[in-house]
Amino acid sequence: MLNHLENQNKINLKSSGRKSRRSKYFPITPTVVLSADEKNEFHILSLTAGDKPGLLFGIAKVLQQHDISVQTARISTLGERVEDVFVVQGKSLANRKDSIQLESDLITTLEA
Repeated sequence: MLNHLENQNKINLKSSGRKSRRSKYFPITPTVVLSADEKNEFHILSLTAGDKPGLLFGIAKVLQQHDISVQTARISTLGERVEDVFVVQGKSLANRKDSIQLESDLITTLEA
């Protein structure tokens, strides 16, 4: 059972690599906005990107790598467009350098 739990992080989703005609000719530029709430207790993470298989898994994987926990999530898919909003918290969000790295890693995931 321990081996099974250790190998869970090694899940690898392979997409078909094929983009829809709409996303090919009208690409959606990925955006990531991370801001603190009024009490500076939680952070609001807003993501916009083109939809693709495994996108939410990729986002969750990046959040896990940065030790970020999701309190609530609103996942919206509108045709080829994904608009996700997460209320998150984690120690790395207090450090500006770590926050920038998180945003960069998320952009890389959204563009892949």
